[in-house]
Amino acid sequence: MGIRWALLINALSFPASFAAVHAVRTTTGKATRPVPGTGLRGVREFAEGLRLVRASRVVTAPIVTICLVTIGTSALSPLNVFFVTENFGAASRWFGTLELALGIGPVAGALGAGRLGTPSGFARSSHCAWC
Repeated sequence: MGIRWALLINALSFPASFAAVHAVRTTTGKATRPVPGTGLRGVREFAEGLRLVRASRVVTAPIVTICLVTIGTSALSPLNVFFVTENFGAASRWFGTLELALGIGPVAGALGAGRLGTPSGFARSSHCAWC
């Protein structure tokens, strides 16, 4: 299809998304006014959520792990173009296929971990995730 078709489809997805969001109707149809004195409510709720995360090791560990993995993959992802061309000796057009394979792995792992975690409990699925 070519790059022009991909860019055209990408450009048309934005107005389609806008139209879909605009088509959502609320039950009242009226805009609500903020209640006086609650301007920082969102900030307080966010801070409360951060305190909750910090207090729970079960919640903190996956968040820290996900952040570290994301930083690592974000740093290495631009180098994958050179990995495809130099190590595999393939044309750079195969870069998308490599990225597809790197995307299928986490999805398959998440689906597998979900199946392991249901009957066996959290401990077994957590152990398998680190293997």
